[in-house]
Amino acid sequence: MTVDGEERVVYGKDYWKEENVHYHLLKFCIYGADIDSFAVQLTTINLLLKDLENFTDDLNIIECDSLIEWEKNYDWKYLKNQLKEISFLYKLKYKDLSGIEKYEEISRERAEKIVEIGEFWDRNFDYIVGNPPYGSKISSTKLKKYYMSVYNDVHMRTIDVFNYFISRATKKTKNRLGYIVPSTLLTQFEHTNCRKYLLENYNLNTLINLGENVFEDNSYPTILHFAPIIYQSISLFPTNNFCGERYQARNYGNIKLRPVIFCFQTIRALIISSFF
Repeated sequence: MTVDGEERVVYGKDYWKEENVHYHLLKFCIYGADIDSFAVQLTTINLLLKDLENFTDDLNIIECDSLIEWEKNYDWKYLKNQLKEISFLYKLKYKDLSGIEKYEEISRERAEKIVEIGEFWDRNFDYIVGNPPYGSKISSTKLKKYYMSVYNDVHMRTIDVFNYFISRATKKTKNRLGYIVPSTLLTQFEHTNCRKYLLENYNLNTLINLGENVFEDNSYPTILHFAPIIYQSISLFPTNNFCGERYQARNYGNIKLRPVIFCFQTIRALIISSFF
């Protein structure tokens, strides 16, 4: 880390000081991904402005499509090994959206970017929070088929990508997931598979009805939902049981709801914002 304008390796008591908390949080605790380059830049700036006296530019905020399984589809480890040598071009091995294996020669800059994204998604996170997109239109037929195939555990007839983000997130967090999603998740037939996926595999901890106009540019009625990512065989209950404002630490049939606890000393969080 940078200390008094110099790069140093700091250990123990010399590291765990108040002035190093900002660096530690940005370097080891907060991760973010967005497909919108402006959102990535804005997030980066806002995080850096949290502590101007102890500046660091070592952040884990990346630009990418989070629904693509970069860690599986791209042989980024092979690419990373190639980057140990200086070259004009590097060989990329990957699977395209149709699952076909391909090879491509790419620049060092692009190779470094793919390695960065691959390393990012190759880890799990203690917490995932975000506002996945809903009502988005996907123009690419190949991308639609890819999403429908990868996220077949929650897909049902029509595409609404927030279902896919729920599926993706539950596979990438070790502890808890918290999303703002449309309240239609609880009632619409189109989201039956997503509801079953959540209720048959995870505990639902808290549901908060946010109502309409939570965001200035979006009038969708929304809810906050929190789910501890702990597998447990539970029975499905009717979504029309959700008719109040807040549900926490209650029992619905065989479903054990537990209060949200934020007590981890080292938290690795993934913040997901808008993607389309």
